[in-house]
Amino acid sequence: MLRRASQAYIPNAMDLELICDAGCTASLEALRDTQIAKCFETDAIVDGDIVYPATYLTDLMLHTYKWACLTDS
Repeated sequence: MLRRASQAYIPNAMDLELICDAGCTASLEALRDTQIAKCFETDAIVDGDIVYPATYLTDLMLHTYKWACLTDS
C-alpha cells in the first residue's frame, strides 16, 4: 500500500474501480438530501468558534469521493 506523510491510504486504479460506482454517489447524495430535509439551521457541528452545517461531513465525503473518482471524458 502506498502512503503519504500523513499516513493516508492512496487507492490504486483497481481500488478505484471497486469504489467508484454510481450507487455510492447516489447513496451519499440521498443522505445529504435527507439531512437537508430533516435538519434545522440550528442543527450544526460546532468546533470552538467554527460552526459547520449539519451536512458538513456528508459534503466533505461527497467532495472527496467525486474528486477521487474523477475521470477523463
